[in-house]
Amino acid sequence: MSLSFLNRPTLRTAMLMGLVIAPGACSDQSITSSVTPAPAPPGVNANQAGMLRGTVREDGTVVLESLDPSIQVGDSNTSGAIYGNQNVTAKVTISQFALNDAKGTKTWTFKLAVHNLLPYAVGAIDGATTTPYDTVGMFVFFPSAPTVVSPVPCSGCTVSIFNTQGTGSFTAPNQLYYWYHDLLAAKGLSGDSTTNNPTWTFKAPSAVNSFRFFVILSSPWPRGLQTQDTTWSVSYNPFSDSLPDVNASPRWKTIGVNENGTYSSGSQGLTISASHRHQDDQFFFRSDNLNRSENAYLESRLTLTKSGGSNPVMILALADSVKFIALGIGNGRIGFATFNPSTLSWQWSAGGTLPLTTSVAHTYRIGKFGANVATVYVDGAELFTASNSLLSNNFMPNYSAFVSPQATHLSTFFGLTAQDADANVIVNYVNYAIHATPKP
Repeated sequence: MSLSFLNRPTLRTAMLMGLVIAPGACSDQSITSSVTPAPAPPGVNANQAGMLRGTVREDGTVVLESLDPSIQVGDSNTSGAIYGNQNVTAKVTISQFALNDAKGTKTWTFKLAVHNLLPYAVGAIDGATTTPYDTVGMFVFFPSAPTVVSPVPCSGCTVSIFNTQGTGSFTAPNQLYYWYHDLLAAKGLSGDSTTNNPTWTFKAPSAVNSFRFFVILSSPWPRGLQTQDTTWSVSYNPFSDSLPDVNASPRWKTIGVNENGTYSSGSQGLTISASHRHQDDQFFFRSDNLNRSENAYLESRLTLTKSGGSNPVMILALADSVKFIALGIGNGRIGFATFNPSTLSWQWSAGGTLPLTTSVAHTYRIGKFGANVATVYVDGAELFTASNSLLSNNFMPNYSAFVSPQATHLSTFFGLTAQDADANVIVNYVNYAIHATPKP
């Protein structure tokens, strides 16, 4: 039910693994998750991917063979986004295997755990020298559909994957995945193995005895460890993720002055509502220690369906170690916004606002160009820019006594506030990226 995913440009050492599942199988297996009905992956050169072939035999044991033994831990060509080589960079194990054959359908279920074999933590995009406050986790995705191994031929035999958390564009569009809400510690340390292990489920006609699937592990390394991994992004899609703090992968966390707003997901998207009478607000944030010199952007497609009054209602914000960069969206206008700590209210920044019909859907993007400027785009067009000297200082660290320590490291948030009128917004999606070109 969730969809957020991590995008990285290089697939240098993607690990492709074929696993043959047979009744009674359990033991070591392979990596990563996401499902997408597609043909079997094409052959890869030794320098392009680490390929494993796994077979679960009739005696319940699993044999894994690496087809690219050249991949080694610390290889400078490896990508932190997509990687994996069984028993070299990671190890995957299976437990709680079960097979149910009823009413003409076989159902295979099991738990799959990932064990980190690298000398540093994976699962967060925070810096290698800082303590990560937010977790991206691990995506185990399927680059192709499962294939029947036995019997062959098997007329009308299709193997389907169930209970995945959503789809993402890892190596191709619409790839299904299983998501692990874990930050894995370095090998040998407490927490070096996943604990939030979803239940994998496959179904096929009873005629199927065994099948094969390919999987790839996608998980971020701390930025700075691999020079070619330059972009980290997280997406939230309410149509598949449902609520951002409950079902999204990875999760967003809630924050606010009063934090009394309500929110729900439905056929229109994420609806956030706030009452002026109770001074409600409702924000969702992530903490990735955004550096002052890093490019970043936050984009959302949304519609204000109730936004009377003169103050900003919807806020899209980025926060680095010095500045707080916020786009305010109000009743028929937009502009840079700032938070007044004395009145605990959102206001328009100096420089004025621009008129815009905010009661219809627009795609808004606030972009940060290093430590130089911030720019606002609407529907892909640049509308206004401000130098950092005109932007507010990051006020969040001053509230460490009132919010969680994680919130003081806040790097982005979005949400609604009701100050002089009731407010309501429908959000279609949110995309947030670090080291990415702010311009659409």
